[in-house]
Amino acid sequence: MTWWTEEGDVVPQRPVIDLLIGAASLLRDEITGEIELDDPGLQPLTGVPVFDGLDPKTRIFSLAHVLRHLSDPDLPSPDLYAWNEGTLWALFKKVENEITFEIQMECSPTPGDDLK
Repeated sequence: MTWWTEEGDVVPQRPVIDLLIGAASLLRDEITGEIELDDPGLQPLTGVPVFDGLDPKTRIFSLAHVLRHLSDPDLPSPDLYAWNEGTLWALFKKVENEITFEIQMECSPTPGDDLK
């Protein structure tokens, strides 16, 4: 797959795709929880208004659509619209948030550290 950028079509490397798949899985799980419990208050907010403003089922579709285009090298770059560009940005934001969380967890003292 390629994704059009200002520098031309870009083919993400496998580790980048794997990170985005992980982020999409987390978002999908959060969104399905929102759907199953019929509770809009559970909507995961990514900080990307164009993605966050989509209804839950459309968010799940957009995640699948973007990931398919990112991971299938035989597909052409998709036409760019706010919803798919926003979805890709939401995926990168989710990756960023997860990495930040992991670093903060590593840096925070554990309850037993002061006993050593």
